[in-house]
Amino acid sequence: MVRQARPAVVRIDTSSGGGTGVIFETRGQTGYVITNHHVVDGAAWVNVYVNDASAFSGSVRGVDPVRDLAVVTICCGRFHTLQFGDSSRLEPGDEVVAIGYALGLSGQATITRGIVSAIRYDPRHMSDVIQTDAAINPGDSGGPLLSTSGKILGINTYGYDETEGGRPVEGLNFAISETTVRQQIPALRADSSQPTPTPTLVWPTTISPVLNSYEFGPISGELRHGPTDHFIKTKYANVSIVDMVAEATFINPYSGASNSWDYGFILRNTQDFPFVQVVVDNYGRWALITGDDAPYNEVATGPLKRFNTNAGGRNHLRVVAIRDRGWLFVNGDFVSTLDLSSVTHAGDVAVITGAYTGDEQPGAVTRYENFQGNRLTKQYGPASGELRPEPGGIGDHRSGVWTRDSIAEAEFMNPRGSDWYYGFLIRAPVFNRLEVIGLTDEGWWFHQSRNVGDDEYTEVAEGLLYVSGAPSLSRNRMLLLALGESGWFFLNDQLVAELNLSHNLDSGPVSTMGGSFSKHDRVQTFQNFNVWAP
Repeated sequence: MVRQARPAVVRIDTSSGGGTGVIFETRGQTGYVITNHHVVDGAAWVNVYVNDASAFSGSVRGVDPVRDLAVVTICCGRFHTLQFGDSSRLEPGDEVVAIGYALGLSGQATITRGIVSAIRYDPRHMSDVIQTDAAINPGDSGGPLLSTSGKILGINTYGYDETEGGRPVEGLNFAISETTVRQQIPALRADSSQPTPTPTLVWPTTISPVLNSYEFGPISGELRHGPTDHFIKTKYANVSIVDMVAEATFINPYSGASNSWDYGFILRNTQDFPFVQVVVDNYGRWALITGDDAPYNEVATGPLKRFNTNAGGRNHLRVVAIRDRGWLFVNGDFVSTLDLSSVTHAGDVAVITGAYTGDEQPGAVTRYENFQGNRLTKQYGPASGELRPEPGGIGDHRSGVWTRDSIAEAEFMNPRGSDWYYGFLIRAPVFNRLEVIGLTDEGWWFHQSRNVGDDEYTEVAEGLLYVSGAPSLSRNRMLLLALGESGWFFLNDQLVAELNLSHNLDSGPVSTMGGSFSKHDRVQTFQNFNVWAP
């Protein structure tokens, strides 16, 4: 394994020192190296040595001082890469291998072996870290912590060489978990990382939101009608996506009194397979349509809530899709869940008009603005576990996913008796800065917020559950969509409430949470905890 992994491990030299890195991806003849921020701190260019000999000039693309991560690119060559493993499967006692250029010595990288001592959350680095007894020395920083199969489980970051009671502390070495590394790579690789301010004893009152970088768009343009050609008019994003958030604002081409019109999206389109259409029309109606050739199959349809049908009127459409499920939002309102089980392959995304015959007029155009979308990836789960509250706090299970926008779902088992609550915790970048959404044994749902410096939680919204029998059921399935300033809370596939998240646009961890209002010895359980994020 070491012989195969070694070519992807590189030595990094700067004017003030150096360390180690690992090539995790190539694009053409460009290699992408992940390392520690403190290895390249202050440098725009570094020297990178591959295979212990070949020297390349490396460009520091993006840095994250808090999580101590950086991405460096090198060109041009044929580079060996290492894949990421799954650190969520690690358990204490599992064997791991560290590779690095200890003490900056030239020649081959050195190898140390050890076991996983623990996995814990480190608030200083705002990430999950892997504690191991594999020796990590100066110069090893930025190198990979590997599984016995050669997969990257973490990036070696720091160790303790302090003394306790006059005796040296040994075997305390840490690596930033691959879950955190993979979350940060897209921003670091794109040279668009927004490092979070380093926390101090005086917590900041606000944390700047992470700016969206879209998979495609924003694109604005027009779809020119052609009523006699019997083709749906499209503008494709030229992507291939299964799970996504797609949105656009459409401008009505004319009054429905003169002629009917429609517009919306095509999802998951390929040349050889059926695709999905989600459309709205001038009658204030939405429809889910599937098929690969006319006549198409109208799977579901229904009325819209707030919808502008006037000539020149504007309507915003958003579709969220994960595998066999989807959700349609129009003008910020949740409209309906979508059954996407008949089309679950990857495909292109397009804005469309003329889905129905007759819904076009000669010389007319349907304009669209800010057609854009993000790929969603399942970044955690399915996970099961227990929530053990502690005095003065709530029990939580961290996914390790650090994000602003997310879809989180889990199935919670109701404890016996009363005096319990459970749900999700999101957007918690620092201590005492978070959003909590959940339900109670008394049949209430709640959304609470807390900010740095607050003595207690603020009740943002609450209400009685209208989901039949929810508190008395043995288990409840919860789903939370958080997108920008808005969120939607579902219980057993029914919408409970739309949430106002405009006061907290921070990125932070996604967790399940649970507890009791007066007891601290009640253990609550959950299953199938999954998190999707851009």
